[in-house]
Amino acid sequence: MIELRNSRGVTTREPLEGGDQERALAATYFKQAEAFADRWPKTAALLRKVGESYEQEARFMDEEAERRRTGLDS
Repeated sequence: MIELRNSRGVTTREPLEGGDQERALAATYFKQAEAFADRWPKTAALLRKVGESYEQEARFMDEEAERRRTGLDS
């Protein structure tokens, strides 16, 4: 899981962008998990976990962007 997360490398975004990048990655990992579920259930579980971690990061990025929009981020 760590290798998959680290393989993304450094990212950049607009200050008010939110978590769109992470949601796209999560969808990719969920789709891969679905494809592997029958034959490789442990791999599918790992891919789902990576997808969930990207969903969590997307929510965090959304919250950060909202704080910036409302002026709560100093």
